[in-house]
Amino acid sequence: MTGAKHDSATGMQPLSGSAQADFVLTGSVDSVHARGNAQLQELRWQNIRTPATAATLEWTGGERARAAVGIVADTILVGAGVYTAVNANVAGWTDSLSWAGSLKAGERATLSGGGRWWERNRGWILSLDSMTAALPEHAWQLQAPADIAIGKDVIRFTEVKLATEDGSGSLVFAGEMPRSSPGRLVIEGKQIALRDIYALMQRQIQAGLTAGATK
Repeated sequence: MTGAKHDSATGMQPLSGSAQADFVLTGSVDSVHARGNAQLQELRWQNIRTPATAATLEWTGGERARAAVGIVADTILVGAGVYTAVNANVAGWTDSLSWAGSLKAGERATLSGGGRWWERNRGWILSLDSMTAALPEHAWQLQAPADIAIGKDVIRFTEVKLATEDGSGSLVFAGEMPRSSPGRLVIEGKQIALRDIYALMQRQIQAGLTAGATK
């Protein structure tokens, strides 16, 4: 496979690697059904590299198409970050998909979540039904389902609130992240252990300090 040219200034790599795929097509021209799997080896693109990735795909065409995609990778490298046990799945109508995924970030953080991805008013909604983060100091959970509306001008957050299982820490996102229009995004954090932050960043820290901040 080939793709974008190498950017020598940033160290970004062109698309490269090898793929082997097997698919079966059935149905009619108006409603094609495709099902198969693919194996990707040594995939590289920009600052992303994965030695081996397996994917499954099922597609049913028609006036309103349906799709199901599953991806499994032992290791994905993004810059200096290492992500292992990567598992992601999406399924449903192509304008209203359910999704779920999990991964391990470095050696000390495990993330998982699920929800929906659907179209509304010429934009897209990322719905978060569940989200968990198992970190060195605390286990974090999404406190209630939340939506992130991705529009042309702004990305709008309903209140996205994460909290530790013991109630000692919290992190809240609310408001609008500007794209082509002005916006105001509020981030409030309380008693977030630096050891947890560094685990997500895949950095080492010697002291178990905590931080509380509001922006």
